Amino acid sequence: MASPFNNVSRGKHWPAWLVALCCSAPVWALAQDAGDKQALAQARTEAGQQYQAALAQCGRLPVRDKDVCQWTAKAERTKREQRAEARYQGTPQAAHVARLSIAQADLEVNLRVCGQRSGTVTRTCKLEAREQFNRAKADAEQAMRDGRVELP
Repeated sequence: MASPFNNVSRGKHWPAWLVALCCSAPVWALAQDAGDKQALAQARTEAGQQYQAALAQCGRLPVRDKDVCQWTAKAERTKREQRAEARYQGTPQAAHVARLSIAQADLEVNLRVCGQRSGTVTRTCKLEAREQFNRAKADAEQAMRDGRVELP
């Protein structure tokens, strides 16, 4: 069965700008060293700027899609900030906190997407969203036990 998260509403696919927002990361952020305060500050600043730009894009959408767009922008900001913080601290505990925050942000967005559906599709969608969150939580716990600091 295809994932219910593939479409935003009534057969529409994620807008191209939203995919770019979700999948883009500055190259410098991928090479950030632990303890690099300047890179952390820059990552936070860029996350805020990208969040504001995404919100501006959301303003152009129909009301039905605007809610999901805004939550997606918020989630992407959270993900960027958490990844930067985890790279800055460079510890398994920081990576664990980041993984949990990222999973929570994804859950919130997925539940908003599910909320746009109706009937049994909504119920199934929400169940799958929670299952995905629980898998991410379990992965975060295992990564913590293994002492991994790299993030997805």
